[in-house]
Amino acid sequence: MPGLPITPNRLADRYVYDLSRIASVAELTEIRRRNSAPTRPVRCASHDFYDADAIMASAFAALAGRAPDPGNAADRTLVVEAWEIVMTEVLVERRPGQV
Repeated sequence: MPGLPITPNRLADRYVYDLSRIASVAELTEIRRRNSAPTRPVRCASHDFYDADAIMASAFAALAGRAPDPGNAADRTLVVEAWEIVMTEVLVERRPGQV
C-alpha cells in the first residue's frame, strides 16, 4: 500500500507474497531447500525458477507506487536488504525448535 514507509521487511514480505501467487508448492519447497543448503547460494534460489528481479521490482512498485530506481542508493539498499531477509529468514526451511 503506497504511503507507508517501505522497509526491507515489508519489501521481503511482499516479494514472497507475490512469488507465492505464481510458484507451485513444490517450487517453493525446493527454493526453501536450496536457500537452506549448508553452502548457501549467492542469490536466492527463486532466480532458478522465475525472473526474481522482476518480481522484486513489482513488489517494490506495489509498495512505493513507483519502480525502483537503480541509480538511487536508498532504493538499491532496500532491495539488497530485502533479498538478504528473503534468503536467510523467509524462504528457508524451518528446523525443529525454530520459530
